[in-house]
Amino acid sequence: MTFGQRRGTLFGQMRAFAKAYTAALVVTSLMLPGIAGTLTMILFLIGGREKAARATHYGWLNSTGTRSWIFGTLIAIVAWVVLAALFRRYAYVDRANPSEYEKLLQGYETLRARLDAAGPGAAGPEVAVARVHLDEVGRALGALDPPASPGWRWAAAVGYVGLHERLHRAEEALLALENAAEIRAEICFDISRLSGSRIADSRDLVKRLEGMLTDLSSGGDAALGAGVLAGLRRIRQTVNEFRDSRRAGLVRSRNNLFGTIVFTAMNAYVLLGIAMIMGARPEQILAATVFYLVGAVVGLFRQLAVAGSADTHSEEDYGLATARLIHTPLFSGLAGVGGVVLTLIALAVTPRPATPSSTPAGKQVLKAQVVAAKTTTTNDTTSNEVPSLKKIFDLNNPTAVVIAAIFGLTPSLLTTRLNSNAEKFKVDLRSTEAAETAPT
Repeated sequence: MTFGQRRGTLFGQMRAFAKAYTAALVVTSLMLPGIAGTLTMILFLIGGREKAARATHYGWLNSTGTRSWIFGTLIAIVAWVVLAALFRRYAYVDRANPSEYEKLLQGYETLRARLDAAGPGAAGPEVAVARVHLDEVGRALGALDPPASPGWRWAAAVGYVGLHERLHRAEEALLALENAAEIRAEICFDISRLSGSRIADSRDLVKRLEGMLTDLSSGGDAALGAGVLAGLRRIRQTVNEFRDSRRAGLVRSRNNLFGTIVFTAMNAYVLLGIAMIMGARPEQILAATVFYLVGAVVGLFRQLAVAGSADTHSEEDYGLATARLIHTPLFSGLAGVGGVVLTLIALAVTPRPATPSSTPAGKQVLKAQVVAAKTTTTNDTTSNEVPSLKKIFDLNNPTAVVIAAIFGLTPSLLTTRLNSNAEKFKVDLRSTEAAETAPT
């Protein structure tokens, strides 16, 4: 007995819940570093205020930076486990991406109707191939029994790409059931999709289709032979595989970006924990938080400006735009913090030319500056000491805030190639759409 047949039993329900919950844990792992970081900083800063006020009792959870980080992490894990139960819908085909589900369901029902119209007596290898693929799609979409189980493939969107591929194989196989008039319509449809498309040999394919169309127009049903059907099927498969590869590219880009977000956020949180365990002061953590937020807000505004000027053509990107929206403030905030540290250190260690002075007073002023700054003069240059992190993470230095804002823009420069590749996939998909009716 298959899993789908056991779904009505207690064991089947428990197994379905376990699969859905596991997928939800993976999806909500994006939130874990953010929740943990927020809770940890709140605990630590509240503990710092209590100490500054010389309270007689410090909170047991946040009396030290180490405790704040440990208990912030534990509370975040508990919140993650609870939230995952609320996000189980991402493990189901009809709720992870409702618009894509409806599109696939319409394509399935159309092809199933064409197969049923051929009658129960329809036979042949093409009919068998179409029936196998349609049965698998029907079970995955819940249109046939036993329905497929929930799982990670819907949350990761790879399942939707697989269903598109199966529908395309069924569509290509069902061409064998059509008459000459229907084949002519199919040829015109493919010519419309190939004209102006970005497929490498699209012009040659269009010429071949036009030749088939000419033969059918002159010869009628007598000209409809195995060669015409096989040629049309190969061309249709070429177009479909081109579209499927672009969809798969969008899904890979989205999943890779989500993985990068989780990995980077986890590393940033571990770095925060190391700073707190090594004795960072609440004032320094607060300054780092401000620098992070400044860079994040600037980067987010930049991303919104780019999104507002982008092409508004509605093309399914399987959550890639959402991944970009999450990725931008994270990387911009980290760039803001790192930019403050690197810039202030670089300015401090960069040798500065000594100011020449021809008057005794000027020489005395220069000597006082050198002594006050504790620098040494060599070959008419002065070298300043590297500032400590305590001096760098100081909100009394407005220059650091400006630096954080400037560096908040830098991730947009680094992700330009990633965005351009994703947009190329969308353009490729649009280039193979028919003038009036979009294919599945």
